[in-house]
Amino acid sequence: MAFELKQDLIYRNARYTSFYDLEMDGYLDDLPFYQKHLFLQNSAILELGCGTGRLSRVLAQAGHRVYGVDLSYAMLHEAAQKQQKTTSTAPFYICMDMSRLAFNRLFDLIIIPFNTLNLLPPEQLRKTLTLCRDHLKKDGELLTQIFIPEAQLIELGNRNQKQFQFKIYNLADGSKVIKEILKGYAPATGLIDITERYRLRFRPGQPHEDWQYQYQVLGYSTEQWQQLFNHAGFKVKERYGDCRFAAFDPGEHSSLFLVAGHATT
Repeated sequence: MAFELKQDLIYRNARYTSFYDLEMDGYLDDLPFYQKHLFLQNSAILELGCGTGRLSRVLAQAGHRVYGVDLSYAMLHEAAQKQQKTTSTAPFYICMDMSRLAFNRLFDLIIIPFNTLNLLPPEQLRKTLTLCRDHLKKDGELLTQIFIPEAQLIELGNRNQKQFQFKIYNLADGSKVIKEILKGYAPATGLIDITERYRLRFRPGQPHEDWQYQYQVLGYSTEQWQQLFNHAGFKVKERYGDCRFAAFDPGEHSSLFLVAGHATT
């Protein structure tokens, strides 16, 4: 079925970049998953959806040749600013649509972290996976983390209800950012409607601010993702339910960590 995901173009918004960075900049829980599959020193790594460079910087510091791709210039600008604060080897950052990859080289490892693939409309997703296969060395691997809707979210969707979550971030100046998330699963389409609200409070000498972003992501099942990878010419070699390598259990895990290689290898 052909359709377009509703997006707010949030990742191209400089204000959203600061919210994204507040949550993700220090997040490296998933790093061991990617490090486990780095069998070569000085590997050529392509990271798609690199954001503000949290993984790219660490992998480049370890001596790998890292190419970070993102569609958001605001994200890449922030990544470059962070890189200027270090003396380590820098990743190569490129503003590019991952469904239109155009490199004249192959990579040992392609990384698509933290639910990035869920953000792509189906046709762009298929093109991206095919291009990943074309840009991967014969013995290379594609590593990705995918969001799988949990049973509670699906059940709420069947009752036309939404899931609500929130988190509070305490900033150094005493102010707070309150993040609220509403998720609604649509059984008929397998899409998840997401509303993110950011409420800036207790800011010294500044008024309150409220920001809201709305978008959709793919809420495919594990079997549907498996079919997509197979159709793109990949063979799924490993799958985990978390970044600590627990065996994937669809009744327990909402993250699917996949390792895939060429289907002919």
